[in-house]
Amino acid sequence: MRKEVLVAILLGLGIGAVVTLGIFTARKALTTADGGVQKQDGPAKQAISNQQPATSPAITGEETEKKHTVTLTSPNDGLVTATEKITLSGTTTAGATVTISGGETDIIVVSDENGQFSAEITLAGGDNEIKITSFGPKGETAETGLTVVYSTAEF
Repeated sequence: MRKEVLVAILLGLGIGAVVTLGIFTARKALTTADGGVQKQDGPAKQAISNQQPATSPAITGEETEKKHTVTLTSPNDGLVTATEKITLSGTTTAGATVTISGGETDIIVVSDENGQFSAEITLAGGDNEIKITSFGPKGETAETGLTVVYSTAEF
């Protein structure tokens, strides 16, 4: 019985050492050279530095680039409708290619010079998960989604 306990302890120590080494390696890979931690996802997240105070960039009078986004203006998420066809509209970067997937159709449209886009989509009966993806002129992507319920029931 002592052999089993000794083997279990040694295996536990070995597994613990491997897990600790993995955590250490992952943390080291995500840490910048100046001691800050890199954030790899989410909007407006930046590397946090422990050595230098945060400063804002100087404004030189040149127009700063806007981040590529896609925003829906119509319809609202969770809409319940008795109409099979609805118009989906929104805004994104001017000249972006927008794909709309969901319902019974997949549509590709291009936003106008103001970044506006609009498309009529056909809904399937019940819940319709609609995914909107915008591909900017420089290759950037943004996506959003909504759920629309098409009901043939009497209101």
